[in-house]
Amino acid sequence: MSTQVLLRAVMGTLFILYLSPWILLAHSLQEGMIGVKSKPDGSLFLWNDSPITIELKLTFYAKDQIVYFVEKTLRPDDRASIKLPPEVAGTDSIGIQISTMEIVKVEAKWSFG
Repeated sequence: MSTQVLLRAVMGTLFILYLSPWILLAHSLQEGMIGVKSKPDGSLFLWNDSPITIELKLTFYAKDQIVYFVEKTLRPDDRASIKLPPEVAGTDSIGIQISTMEIVKVEAKWSFG
């Protein structure tokens, strides 16, 4: 086997390994394996049914100023509940960041009305 063929095989394998976390995270989000849901008592329920450990960061804003920030690491099959302070009721936007293995990072921000 020539060196060039071996190098291509190694580079292909590394590329597939690099894509694996992206594919797992996208699939997990698509299938609802990772999620956040509000509860009637004003808290948030977080879950991770995916096979990967994720870091979830939620940022609540009021007039472009950070009102509240929470960071939570969820391992496979983890559940968590986060009690939100009363100041969060006055927020006009929320930012969410999901990352895994410090390779994949997905960010989004929503504004309310």
